[in-house]
Amino acid sequence: PFCPSAAAWDAPPLVLAPYAGAWQVAASRYRRWFDSQVAVLAAPPWVRECSGWLLAVLKQQHGEVMWDYRTGLDELCDLALERGLDVLGLFGWAHGGHDGRYPEHYPDPLMGGAPALRAALTRARERGLRTILYANGSLIDTATDFYRYVGNEALALRENRELYLQSIRKFHSATPVTFAMGCLGAEAWRRQLRSLAQQALELGADGILFDQLGVFGPLSCFATHHRHATPAEAFTRERVSLLSEIATAMRQQNPEFVVATEGVIDALAGAVGFYHGWGTGFAQPTAPQHMFGGENAFGDLFRATFPELVMTQRQANPMTTRAEAHYALVHGLRHEIETRYPADVRYLREGRLPEPADYADCAYYPPDVETVRSLTADEAAACLQALTAFGQRHAAFLRHGRFVGERGFINASDGLVAKAFTAGDQLAVCVWNPTAEARPCEISVPNGRLVSCAEPHSETVDPASPLGAETVRLLVFAR
Repeated sequence: PFCPSAAAWDAPPLVLAPYAGAWQVAASRYRRWFDSQVAVLAAPPWVRECSGWLLAVLKQQHGEVMWDYRTGLDELCDLALERGLDVLGLFGWAHGGHDGRYPEHYPDPLMGGAPALRAALTRARERGLRTILYANGSLIDTATDFYRYVGNEALALRENRELYLQSIRKFHSATPVTFAMGCLGAEAWRRQLRSLAQQALELGADGILFDQLGVFGPLSCFATHHRHATPAEAFTRERVSLLSEIATAMRQQNPEFVVATEGVIDALAGAVGFYHGWGTGFAQPTAPQHMFGGENAFGDLFRATFPELVMTQRQANPMTTRAEAHYALVHGLRHEIETRYPADVRYLREGRLPEPADYADCAYYPPDVETVRSLTADEAAACLQALTAFGQRHAAFLRHGRFVGERGFINASDGLVAKAFTAGDQLAVCVWNPTAEARPCEISVPNGRLVSCAEPHSETVDPASPLGAETVRLLVFAR
């Protein structure tokens, strides 16, 4: 608590509850306590109904424009709709490109300027897509005027009064960009983030993503002129209050505007309506990008504890494999593809399969070439389109239902993954066969009556039939 000399601090109650048994019971107990402390934000209907997003870096850190406002955003709309995705996540949309010039996010004249951006966002909405603009919630580029003239009021300080510094190198051939960290309890930094949210609203976007605010832990800031009462509150209490303040102000102007962040911290559930996946559990355990999958991934725990939170899967490729798409579906995650580098653009625009040399200069989480080459762009698009359409047909469970994991049913199948969703007095079991051969599908619900059985390419399936390789099935039971 950083209690100063001669002062007093009263510790809050600490409750320990030893328990042996199913983890779901302990998770439910935690959720009951959480609900006594935080009112979980109800996301706007369009967020609940969304299938997923196409994350696009319009301009890279070194200045290369890959998608402009005039025609590039229309192309991205085409690509998203061909895959059944209904949200565009626009990164690198500002003059400094992605991971450059933060927090100065201005519409780029090189890409068409503010009028062209507003017009493009309007066209996207007219075609049924929603748009979320990127802003970094913590980093300040040390080469910016903001750092030079406002930094002393906005920066987080270590105990020795030095800065929290980091660098991001996107390309081996380019000098890394150095960033200092802003303090979430500094009024100058809070004012800047509020202005970025207001700008996104006025440009016509449906939301703003504050990157990193759901990723890093509770750092301390020792600046004495910020609003945090102690160093410990700078990235805990002040993080929650800042996002809550921005979300409330935006909803007052537009109830459908959403504040999003990367990663997920349950304390932010009262303010954040859309979560960009980051960390274990947001991809299957065998995912090449280890920070998203990993053998310790256990997505069920958080999904079952906070089933109403809308979160995307996370994978760094311009396509998604059948396995990744199926993992997202059975866990109730929204789908994602990312286009960040020129080879990604060629894959999507021209269908050109990448070679390792195409990413040789990429220094920051390049796509997995072997994965991208496993499906042509058309094959990947068709696979994702079929799954997003399936999700829409069964949205009562897969998008609006309550994820309950492996509770309420019996899976006697060999090698099949099954997760359940509830809606009213019905329970739907989503079954995935990740193997290379058809397997018997043996799912039952005690005291339940089978109502329907469907797969992406057929709404009437014999439930006794084997489940084909690399496909999914949804069995709905009345209870």
